[in-house]
Amino acid sequence: YLQAHVTWEQKLKTFCKIQIRQMPKQPNDFFKYSNLFIQMSVIIGLSSFGGQKLDNYFNNKQPVFTIIFSLLGIFFALYLVLKDFIRPKK
Repeated sequence: YLQAHVTWEQKLKTFCKIQIRQMPKQPNDFFKYSNLFIQMSVIIGLSSFGGQKLDNYFNNKQPVFTIIFSLLGIFFALYLVLKDFIRPKK
């Protein structure tokens, strides 16, 4: 019986091809959800900041614009998150 002479370089190339085929193409879940957190924080923070600036500009005694813009920012951020979760996987 004759055994084919296989070098370590050929074995390494075969091993690397197998490993590359088995690697997932999807991004890591940690990065995906941390990105969603950052998006939500920025949207809610900017909308609240804008509401405070409008309240200061109009000299409101009650923070009407801050409350309205904060709630709108929360709803918009939740919409973006739910849209991302409901979207079918490719």
